[in-house]
Amino acid sequence: MEGLQSGEWILVDLGSIIVHLMQPMIRDYYDLSSLWKGPLRPASLIAQDLAP
Repeated sequence: MEGLQSGEWILVDLGSIIVHLMQPMIRDYYDLSSLWKGPLRPASLIAQDLAP
C-alpha cells in the first residue's frame, strides 16, 4: 500500500488487481479514466493512413 500518509492517492496492489483510491481533485488532475475511452479515430482510418 502506497500513499496512505498523504491520503491524496492511495495505491493498493493485490497481485492481479491494483486499486487506486483518489481524492476528487487528484482524480480530476490525472484523469486516468480517459485512458479507457478508446481510440480517437476508427482503426480502419488509421490503417488507411499507414497503407503505402
